[in-house]
This record gives sequence, C-alpha cells and structure tokens, in this order.
Amino acid sequence: MNKNKSKKIIGCAWLFVLAVMMSAYFLFPQSFNVSNLILIIKNNYWLSVFIFTFIICFRGLLLVSPLSLTLASSVFFPPLTALLVNSFGILISTSLIYKFSHFLGFDKFFEKNYNQQITKIKASLHKKEIPIILLWSFLPIFPTDLIVYVSASIKIPLWKCLIGVFVGMAIINAIFIYSLNFFLPY
Repeated sequence: MNKNKSKKIIGCAWLFVLAVMMSAYFLFPQSFNVSNLILIIKNNYWLSVFIFTFIICFRGLLLVSPLSLTLASSVFFPPLTALLVNSFGILISTSLIYKFSHFLGFDKFFEKNYNQQITKIKASLHKKEIPIILLWSFLPIFPTDLIVYVSASIKIPLWKCLIGVFVGMAIINAIFIYSLNFFLPY
C-alpha cells in the first residue's frame, strides 16, 4: 500500500469517527452532560479508564492538546488514576508523533505554521536536548507536539525525547490534576 493511499484511509477513518461522535452528540444531547458522563464512568470504571487511556495515546496524531485531556481526566477520575493514565498516554503519544510525524504530514504543517519557532528550537536543541524538551513540555503555553516533531526531524534519540516530555508533562499534569482536585474533589 502506498503512502498516499494510507493517508487517505487514515483521514477517512478519522472523519468517520468524528462523524459518529458528532451524530451521537446531536442525537442524544442529554447523554453528554457532565453528571451523566460521571455516572457512566463510575458504572464502567475500568472500561472508562481503558477508553480514556486509548484516547490520550492517540490524541497526538490528531493534534489535540494534552492539557484539555488532563483537565477532563481530573474531572472524571481520582487524581492518581488521572495522573497515571495521562503519563502512560503521553509516552505512547510522544512515540507515535516521533515515529509518524513525517508520514502524517506534520512536517509540512509545523514548518508552515511555526517556521520561525522551529528554526530557533533546532538551534537550541543541539546544545542541551533533554533540559530544553523538559522545559518546553512543562510550560503549557507551548505545543508539546511541536517539540516532539522537531526532535524527530533533527534525529534526537527517541529515549531523550521521551524522558524530557515525560518528566515535563508529569510535573505539569500533577500540578493541574491535584490543584483541580483541591477545588473540585472527585
């Protein structure tokens, strides 16, 4: 199977999932309020943890912000579960972005939309890879997927990228999850 055909299949699958989700939302809006979702999650706890972990693992391929899923998980799960699910998902998502960013066309997307930032990042990354990746991942104002793409494009070893992203995201996720839990207990 050639690259363009694979891209089309992935794109069609993504559109299909999106269409199903949007249809369900519009056909059954009463099912999508927070109290109903919490009840569904509590009644199907381990299935919900699995589904949420799956979503977090593949969110990077759809360029969905990890912060939005961190906040959502802290509403629906106890703090430790939310932190573990997000941490595991970040490792998988980072690996997928690293391995498939060129195949999915992220290189063109990021080069077009963030060209100046990419040039600066590439110059900085050659000096201190892990600390820069860690700091970038820790700061929620920067898109974490961008640093992963740049790391892949300049051939920084995957393990260095994983360590930096994992530590940075684990710290910021813990802060968000436990802070939110302080104000809105599970």
